[in-house]
Amino acid sequence: VPPLAFRSLRELADDVEGLRLMGKTPTESQMTTVERIIHAALKRNYPDLPFEEVQEMLDVDNYQAVLTAALSVSGFEAVGDRTPGEATASTGTEST
Repeated sequence: VPPLAFRSLRELADDVEGLRLMGKTPTESQMTTVERIIHAALKRNYPDLPFEEVQEMLDVDNYQAVLTAALSVSGFEAVGDRTPGEATASTGTEST
């Protein structure tokens, strides 16, 4: 899954933030957010990919893995008990 473009990150920022509260079973609104994020990422490599096709591809068994992949390559991290979509600050490492 390719990373989200800056434009998509800006457009979806509030939606991504809303995924912090996502439990084991997403709400209808959260499912739509997941679909929008995945569609935005996949459109970078498949510009003609219809949104409806993404809706058909995602299911309860694969949505978390696909969402985590899309967000992690875009700079978000899932750490510990955090849900996909929760950003964490990187502490980085010092080089000598």
